[in-house]
Amino acid sequence: MNKCALILGLLISVNALAWREVGNGGGGILGPDGRYSTFFSANIPVKPDPIEASEIQGLDYLVNKISQLDIPEKQKSDILFQIYPSGDRAYYTVDESKLDAMVLDQLKEQYSKTMGVPKEHVVIYAMTDPKTLETFLMPAFFKLKPSEKAAILFHESLWINNPDSTYDQIVAAEQSAQAFFEHPEDNKAFYNFYSLLSRLTGTRSVLIYPIMKRELESGLPWAAKNPDRHPYNIYLKDIFGEKFMACSMKFRPNEYLTGDCSRAMLSDLIVKSQKYPNSIILKGLIDFIKRDGTIAIVTYADKNDSRQYQDYIDNTDFSINDFNDDLNVVRLFGRGSLYFDYNEKAQ
Repeated sequence: MNKCALILGLLISVNALAWREVGNGGGGILGPDGRYSTFFSANIPVKPDPIEASEIQGLDYLVNKISQLDIPEKQKSDILFQIYPSGDRAYYTVDESKLDAMVLDQLKEQYSKTMGVPKEHVVIYAMTDPKTLETFLMPAFFKLKPSEKAAILFHESLWINNPDSTYDQIVAAEQSAQAFFEHPEDNKAFYNFYSLLSRLTGTRSVLIYPIMKRELESGLPWAAKNPDRHPYNIYLKDIFGEKFMACSMKFRPNEYLTGDCSRAMLSDLIVKSQKYPNSIILKGLIDFIKRDGTIAIVTYADKNDSRQYQDYIDNTDFSINDFNDDLNVVRLFGRGSLYFDYNEKAQ
């Protein structure tokens, strides 16, 4: 689905068309003359009753995709909350039999000017009012395939929590979602979608767990597994580098580290990523640190004990199963804990 054929949701600060809450609690349209019209005044016929969840095409597809994501349950619930219809969240259909072709043509004309694309390439699939939490599905929506409908519903839900986003940002999010829905096996689509979720949820660690799980399950050519533990456990030094491990030993036992050690490992990660450009773990860690993420260890090792120090450097490992429920802390079993934070100390 190219940019010209994507949903044209009517909540964009720079657009000639935008939503406004009107006295009756419904949506409105802002025309190029700066005057607002209700749907009724604009001759856009909306069926009066909201659609039941079972009648919203593409919703089952989308809910199944979101429910299967490897992200914390809180973030998963927050996403589904904005998607699924409830007392506060409603979906309506536009009555195609009563839709004036001239009115639709005028809407396309305004979007054509706003987006700088030919009018014949503009297709309006849905519109969302983030104030009333109402989404209006246009007739063209029902002609799409399931993955496209799911991507559009996801697109519309993004306006609810991200009303200040630019249209380009929402379009990019929709494209990432559809690519992942249709090709979850593709590493690029996988990485882009989880990276998107980490930004939308404001939780950087949402990206770390799924990319580590995906790549560790398939095996890393540059990292050794500990044969005494299962499944797919890995040595920290092989991922983060010995600079990071040595840096963490500069601090007192049980002391939470700042971002100093994250920066210490960045050069190792960049050099390693040049050698293994297809590694999504290396890409994810670099992006995480460059976005001011902090990767730190609370260590129980004694830096004054040379044998304990070397054992800590050489043998500290972890498994995907060692992540906590929030997926931002890894238990290192007698050696401490590994934290993925955003410039905040562990609680």
